[in-house]
Amino acid sequence: MSNRPRMLGSVLALAVTGAFASGCAEPESAQESADELQTANCPTKILLTLDKPNVFSQFPSRFDNGKAIGAPLQAALESGMQLARKVSAPKFDLKLAQAKSGTCYYGTAPTPGAPHAELRGSSKPTLDVTYGLVNYVVPAASYSKASLKFDAGATATITLRLGVANDDRIKIGTATVASVPRPAATSDIEEIVYDLEDLLGAQGEGEGRNDVQRGTSAVPSTAVRNYITKKYSYNPSIVASYAYHDDTQELITEQQVAGTLNRDAAMTSTLDNVSRWLSAKAPGLDLTKRLGLIKEDVDGLAKNGAAFGFDGFEQNACGKPTAFLLVIDPTKKAVYGIDLAPCD
Repeated sequence: MSNRPRMLGSVLALAVTGAFASGCAEPESAQESADELQTANCPTKILLTLDKPNVFSQFPSRFDNGKAIGAPLQAALESGMQLARKVSAPKFDLKLAQAKSGTCYYGTAPTPGAPHAELRGSSKPTLDVTYGLVNYVVPAASYSKASLKFDAGATATITLRLGVANDDRIKIGTATVASVPRPAATSDIEEIVYDLEDLLGAQGEGEGRNDVQRGTSAVPSTAVRNYITKKYSYNPSIVASYAYHDDTQELITEQQVAGTLNRDAAMTSTLDNVSRWLSAKAPGLDLTKRLGLIKEDVDGLAKNGAAFGFDGFEQNACGKPTAFLLVIDPTKKAVYGIDLAPCD
């Protein structure tokens, strides 16, 4: 997906430069509040596609803040709205730039011709995308490191910013959020892992004692051994007591053993354990649909070169033995640990 949206932002930036150049100032600073995002969980990348915008037929007479739109700006507003009606579906591919003060920042502002965005609010997260003098404000349903999720039919508010202040916005239309590709459709193993972790949570948010160890090895069997060494480095006697089994046919639990799993064993173990966990934790959940998405992620991991393993000595947050899947990324030399039965 291109990171250059097919929309009017750059055209308007040329049409309304000069007197209104200061309207492209840095994004607003997020106010600290009880509704701040957990910035440790900022999505690393956001893919967003909007349907063709529905631009109002009437020209607004006031900014959103109630201030009257003067005659010098009316011409620019009319020109901008006419251009907006010619825009096809906007597409965004936004990468996380920084996270601070309860806000996730994407892109570099103000970079000519490139979009940037802010994600703020925890219980009601909102994505505010800026492209030239155009803003797309989209309510989101939830967020995690893997993705930003939107409710079906979510509506973005489209505004133009023509005044000298960041809040000098004029609502000119709306657009509906189109379907967003699932992480399993990407080639990034880490993104798929984070999505899988989210799917294991009863409320759609990861609940397990998941972890990652980096700088392991490109060789799966060696990567598992290095993962154990790094994970339990605080107690060398634990590391020394481990036994290892490679290419096993089942995910072993309640034993001080680790090793690699073949793809079929990883799939079966994941679906069996998650099915039991979610059946007990969330009886009202559409289990068939959730397991289908989990299968899609495991298939996506295997397709993109991930190997699988297990840590048979791991416990969940309740101190009980748990099925603990390892996903090995040979390219990044990283091993991700995923708790398949977090705590019931």
